[in-house]
Amino acid sequence: MDNNDNNKDSNEFDILGSIENNEINLINLKIDLLLKYLEATGDYKESLKHLNIWKEFFLNKDENTLKSYFKSIMSFVSFFEDYAKKRITYLYK
Repeated sequence: MDNNDNNKDSNEFDILGSIENNEINLINLKIDLLLKYLEATGDYKESLKHLNIWKEFFLNKDENTLKSYFKSIMSFVSFFEDYAKKRITYLYK
């Protein structure tokens, strides 16, 4: 397993671990920090509009629903990353 795989597993574990330990506030804090960073760069004005809508959507959900959403998101991210790596490897053989 290379460093990228270790980082992926570690990052996924951190997020899923936070969800499992009812640390939704920590996730909200990380989202706020990300949004503030993107805003500070000045390069993501349109994206920020959409991300803020998603943030508000998530803030209005109960904890169990959030856990379910985040697990689904992480599952899709993992699938997409694996698919993309295989596709890129195939295209650049």
